[in-house]
Amino acid sequence: MGLYLVLSKFSGGGLGSMIENKEALEKFRRMLEEAGVNVIEQYIVFGEWDFMAIVEAGDERALAAALLRLNTRGGMKTSTYRIMRVEELLGQ
Repeated sequence: MGLYLVLSKFSGGGLGSMIENKEALEKFRRMLEEAGVNVIEQYIVFGEWDFMAIVEAGDERALAAALLRLNTRGGMKTSTYRIMRVEELLGQ
């Protein structure tokens, strides 16, 4: 299982619309989990991005398919990075 950082920017009202529609965060989580992607943590981001999630996926295809579905629905764009715990890299 790999860890990924997913940064999201919402179109339209952006963060404001997300705050007004609290269900949007839960919908994001449900859509990813239905595709086999585990959402570990979610954060609001102040700056260039609106939202950040740390997710775990069995493979990059599962994550890519889930994010493709989210991005093609409109309303958001994402940027994704493979991340690794320091201990994993250093073999501790």
